[in-house]
Amino acid sequence: MVAEDAAPSGGVLLEAKDLVRIYRTGEFEFRALRGVSLQICKGEMVAIMGTSGSGKSTLMNILGLLDRPTQGSYRLEGVETATLDARAVSRLRGSRLGFIFQQFHLLARTPAIENVELPLLYQAGVSTGERRRRARAALARVGLGDRERNHPTQLSGGQQQRVAIARALVADPPILLADEPTGNLDTRTGLEILTLFQELHREGRTIVMVTHEHDVAACCDRIIVLRDGKIQSDDRVAKRIDARAELQRLPALEEAPAAGGAQ
Repeated sequence: MVAEDAAPSGGVLLEAKDLVRIYRTGEFEFRALRGVSLQICKGEMVAIMGTSGSGKSTLMNILGLLDRPTQGSYRLEGVETATLDARAVSRLRGSRLGFIFQQFHLLARTPAIENVELPLLYQAGVSTGERRRRARAALARVGLGDRERNHPTQLSGGQQQRVAIARALVADPPILLADEPTGNLDTRTGLEILTLFQELHREGRTIVMVTHEHDVAACCDRIIVLRDGKIQSDDRVAKRIDARAELQRLPALEEAPAAGGAQ
């Protein structure tokens, strides 16, 4: 089952030109990126793929303003980030970007709702009551409205990832960056998370996702493949996978081997 490919709905949000990132340790030099140029438009859902060492995580860190390129230009919503000081970068990152990681990065001794509130602690002018209201709304959006007082250790892996997504959504950023968001999840739970991502995409979020899984990338509408720090290919997906439809088919797929064995 597939969904029709969706074209981007707006102008350029992320623009990288000739990005080079060099890491140096003593006399050793490693070029993680070797002249990467790309544009990501409003309304796109983009997968970045590549083998270990291809530069995909380095590129994601630069797009997320967690790192700066050694050379080249990166513009976020038209703003040249190289000219910004650390405080301006932090403000831009906090207001425009939401992050989801493979390891969830939740505070183990903190209830779900307080984990979700964390990004708002760094935004001026948000009252305690408003912070709590937004966190509750974000948890409800990911289907965890009844789990706000649960600690991460009381939640399944999929529920923890949903808390992490709620945390990314709480400041209402237009862009979500996800690094291997299904990497620690089983097939069913991974499809549930991808279904949520596709719903958020249809609501207008721009999503950039690093993954090494082709099935996950096929849920996006564009796939960028890196190799040795360069873009090897950048193609739109003609027919992307509908994660919800695949999830609905999953029980039949799981039962098929057992039925075959009984014959």
